[in-house]
Amino acid sequence: MPRTNVVEAVPGLTLASPAPPACLSKANRQVMAFREGAHNYCQLKDRRQKGVLKINVGPFWRLFSRNNGESWVLMTHERYDTERKKKR
Repeated sequence: MPRTNVVEAVPGLTLASPAPPACLSKANRQVMAFREGAHNYCQLKDRRQKGVLKINVGPFWRLFSRNNGESWVLMTHERYDTERKKKR
């Protein structure tokens, strides 16, 4: 099995790359707010993919979910752009 750099920070929130503590804290709060019913996300419109959501954490960080918010990945904006363009 190939090794990846993805680390689970808290249940349902994984890190794609090392994040500053303040960013991780804000991401955790955003995920908790989402699970409590807050509409703090954008549903990405893509004909190929359903259930793709994102939450802006800051100017350089994004939370990204491909499964309607069941699990989230915190990633840099650059990696987010790359992941969004991938076909799944």
